[in-house]
Amino acid sequence: MLPREMLKSKEAKEIWDFLYANEEKKNSKTKIIIPFSKESRTPQSTNNIPVSSTSIDNLVSDKDFLSTAINNEPKEAKENKPTISNLKTVQLHDIVTYFQNRGVVGEEALVVGTYLALSNTISFGVEGYSGSGKTFLVDKLIDLVHEDDVYRAELSSKMALFYDQERVNESKIIYIPELQKALNDKSSPVTEIVKNITEGKSARRLVTSKDLAGSEEFIINKDKTIVYTLALENHFKKDNEAARRFMRFITDSSPKHFEAIHNYKANARMNIARKQDNEELTVRLSNHLNTLRKLSVQVIDPFAEYIQAFIPKTQKSVGYVDHYYHLIDACTRFHFQNREYFKVNGQDYLLTNLEDHYYVHSIYYNEFLKSLDDLAQEGEQDTIKRAIDWKACFLQGRENLYNNETLQKVMKENPTLLKNWELAQIGQGTINTKDYKTGELFVLVDNIRLKEHDTIS
Repeated sequence: MLPREMLKSKEAKEIWDFLYANEEKKNSKTKIIIPFSKESRTPQSTNNIPVSSTSIDNLVSDKDFLSTAINNEPKEAKENKPTISNLKTVQLHDIVTYFQNRGVVGEEALVVGTYLALSNTISFGVEGYSGSGKTFLVDKLIDLVHEDDVYRAELSSKMALFYDQERVNESKIIYIPELQKALNDKSSPVTEIVKNITEGKSARRLVTSKDLAGSEEFIINKDKTIVYTLALENHFKKDNEAARRFMRFITDSSPKHFEAIHNYKANARMNIARKQDNEELTVRLSNHLNTLRKLSVQVIDPFAEYIQAFIPKTQKSVGYVDHYYHLIDACTRFHFQNREYFKVNGQDYLLTNLEDHYYVHSIYYNEFLKSLDDLAQEGEQDTIKRAIDWKACFLQGRENLYNNETLQKVMKENPTLLKNWELAQIGQGTINTKDYKTGELFVLVDNIRLKEHDTIS
């Protein structure tokens, strides 16, 4: 290496510094470390905001910060790293646009549903026939996550995950393409890992050491999200115990969807100015997704009491309904910049809006009912889809909020909380929302009035 002191020009010295710094960094890098991957580590921060457990108070209450964050141009876009300072407002339709730009045809409900699930650390799977694009789609979703947060389980051997425990434990997401390859063998350690992690427990395995001198314990830590794809035509079928632990999404195999794909491919052959991937949109969605995964906030849902009447009352639905409610939480969190929030005893809370339920109902309700039918025990009748009266849902939810004793106490310090919650939704006698598929505004509820507000004493 040429000594720096032998260089004369400023430009040459800057190049030498750049190369030497990179070389020194390369030599010192012995393993991948994620600052916020373990609770014992000191969280890194941006603008003095901790990223390992981000408070909604830091992101929402600071009006100047939000204004700056929304209007600033993202930096280091190519690295696709989540940084709170780059956070911009996004809409559900932006998710659809991102996947369309990446070559996904249709599947609007699936792409929005999987994004929301991943943002709320929900373990889920995408199932479909070979060639249906399930792995292609999930790969595009995983591209939005910081690469060091994802462990892709190629499963070259039964013990692959345990032997690579350090890398697995540094990750936050275990991605298993073609799950049936991992679970065909019921004695496979992967079965144990999936079972334990989805139940909130660490997976442990005691094996003979390589030198045969004793035993060695391998541990895969809990608190990870598992994402999988599964080919439906395989003889393998998840048992009910495995199925209930995952939220399931199915790719569209309708003739109409196949025709749309053929039309897309045919038209692409004559498209001279092909639509380029919007890098700025990719960065926005990536930053938003990775922020949501670290956001420490609980959701208050006043509409659940009304919605539960539309949930089939079966043995399996008792546990599986949590997937539905978790997706409501995910949708509320997704819109955290536009949701009313409050704090009690240091804990941040968000209030669900009516459109959060409308979106999840549109995106996931049919799939939810289909999953319950597949899990049904002998003698149980198939579920029947029922239409929801969204005006009645809102009115009951509003009454639930105003009659909540805890919120009455909160309103003594924040008397405009519920009024602002209403005003954010009702305008000129209607509740409007945007179609997540097209981004167009439409009326969800009409002829609705604001509640007469009593003074909180």
